[in-house]
Amino acid sequence: MNVIFYTCRKYLHNLTIFISKASSFLTSLFMILSIIAMFIVTFALISFTLTQFTLSNEIPPLLKQSSDFFLSLVGFDLAKLDEKKYIGLLSALIGSFTVLVTLWFAITTLVSYLKNIKELKDKSLIQKKLIVTDGEDDLRIMNEYYQGADSVIVFAGDFSWIQKNDNLKKEIEKLSKDDKIRFVSYKTENVVKAKIGEQMYEQFKSQFRFVDGHREIKCSFVKSSQSSVFLYKVDKRKSGGENNVCIIPNKENAQYLLETLEKLCDKYAK
Repeated sequence: MNVIFYTCRKYLHNLTIFISKASSFLTSLFMILSIIAMFIVTFALISFTLTQFTLSNEIPPLLKQSSDFFLSLVGFDLAKLDEKKYIGLLSALIGSFTVLVTLWFAITTLVSYLKNIKELKDKSLIQKKLIVTDGEDDLRIMNEYYQGADSVIVFAGDFSWIQKNDNLKKEIEKLSKDDKIRFVSYKTENVVKAKIGEQMYEQFKSQFRFVDGHREIKCSFVKSSQSSVFLYKVDKRKSGGENNVCIIPNKENAQYLLETLEKLCDKYAK
C-alpha cells in the first residue's frame, strides 16, 4: 500500500513539474505572439491611415498593396469594391483586428499575473489551506499528511478531535499499532482519558507524553521517507481574518527550519 502511495506521489510530483514547465513555455509563447501581433496591428493601422488619406485626396496610395492584402485575406473581391466600400471594409477589418489584439494582450497579462502568483505561492516558506468548516477541513488535511508517514509527533490538548473524523482515527490507529506516532499533551492524563474515553486511551497509552508549561501548543511534525512537514493551525476569525492550517513543507528555503523543529520535537518522542 505504501509503495502505491509513494509511486502516486512521485507521478504527481513529476506531473506538477511538467505542468509548471509547460505553463512557462506557453506564457513565453503568448508574449512572443503578442509582440508579433502588435507590430502587425501597427503596420496595418499606418497602412490604413495612409491609404485612406491618399484615396480621399485622389492621390495614388503609397501602401495600397498592403491594404489590398488585408482585404483579400478575408475573402473580398477587390474588383467589385468601389472607393467607399473599400474604405469602410478596411476600417472595419482594422478595427476588429485591433480589438482582438487588445483582448490578446489582456489575456496574456492575466495569464502572466496568475503564473507569477502561483510561483510566489510555491516559493513561500509557509503554505496555507483554508478551513471552511472547523473540525472537519482541518482534520481532513491532517489525515492527508498522516497517511503513509514514517513518524508523527502531535502536540495538542485533550485530543478529543481524534473521534471526530473516522478516516483520521483509522490512520492514527494504524500508526499507533506500528509505533510510529507520539501524542504530546499540555493537559493532564485524567483530562485526556475523560475526553477520548478510557478504552481509546488504553489503546494509545504508550504513545502519550504529558508536558507541563506548554500551553496551547497545537501542531504536528510529520516525517516520511520522501519529505517532512510541520503543520499548525492559525485561527484569526476574531480579528476578521481566516482560519487556516499552515504548512511548512520540505523545501530548500525551509530545510533548516524543519531540521530545527524536528530536533525540538524529537525529544518528546522518546
